Amino acid sequence: MTTSWDILSGAAKPAETVLLYDDNGAHPGLTAAEFIAQAGSRLELVTPERMLAPDVGGTSYPAYFRAFSDHGVQVTINLRLESVRRDGNRLVASFLDEYGHRRVEKRADQVVVEHGTLPLDELYFALKPLSANLGAVDYEAMIAGRPLYLSTGSEDQQADPKGEFLACVGASPVYALLGFRGVGDKMPPLDTPIMNRIGYSCHTGKHEVTAFDWDCYLKFADLYLKKPPE
Repeated sequence: MTTSWDILSGAAKPAETVLLYDDNGAHPGLTAAEFIAQAGSRLELVTPERMLAPDVGGTSYPAYFRAFSDHGVQVTINLRLESVRRDGNRLVASFLDEYGHRRVEKRADQVVVEHGTLPLDELYFALKPLSANLGAVDYEAMIAGRPLYLSTGSEDQQADPKGEFLACVGASPVYALLGFRGVGDKMPPLDTPIMNRIGYSCHTGKHEVTAFDWDCYLKFADLYLKKPPE
């Protein structure tokens, strides 16, 4: 047995005949099925659901179904996988038909299972006790209207300068309710910072932190974070 992720990553190669059991009902199962079919395997896709991939939207499934039709993929619904055993050089998968109250066996060279994934959360839990908020969202801080400065670049291919500005525009009414000024609704010219409670600037150039950006950061910090002299 192997998983859909082993197939998609190349860690396992599709065999001549493959049973793919998908009880996740989302894109990974259909993507693995398409990959296996295009590799030339004789594939049967089995699901315990009353329909195939219920979590895949109506605009996405036609491409999968076209590929299944082109490669003769057999689809079987309403069967739940209970066990897999070896029989010589092949595998025998035992399924339960929950509606017909019967058991069904299917043979193949390979059984692939799409059962969802668990997060690799070891790093998160290792860092959580060291964090200021212990891994929880501080909702009071989030709505407190604290000073916020956002900068970007006109040629930034790793972000969306206009979208970032629109995010500031969207947050501005909340700041206004708290008595603070946001960014307004007109994007400023390049290299022209907005220094309100929500600050914004877009430097000329690519994805980087420039001397202009640092100058804006320090001025913004002095404006809102610097303690007055005693």
